[in-house]
Amino acid sequence: MTRGFEQSPEEEAPSERVVVYCGFLRETEVETFAEVIGGIAGRIACLECGGSGVWDFGYDGPQVCVSCKGTGKQYVSI
Repeated sequence: MTRGFEQSPEEEAPSERVVVYCGFLRETEVETFAEVIGGIAGRIACLECGGSGVWDFGYDGPQVCVSCKGTGKQYVSI
């Protein structure tokens, strides 16, 4: 049973291989697995932080990832 984009703990969302086009002009292809949510949306590991939720690539030390807001997941249309 799904409630919006949330998945109940006892249900495991099916996953499928998807190609995500990212970048300003969508010129970069990234192949990854997506959890299918509701048939039209998928949840993937964040492309910026690798799914950790922590951005640790700058001079200021570890910070919350801006792309996923610290969750480690991003939604994509499939």
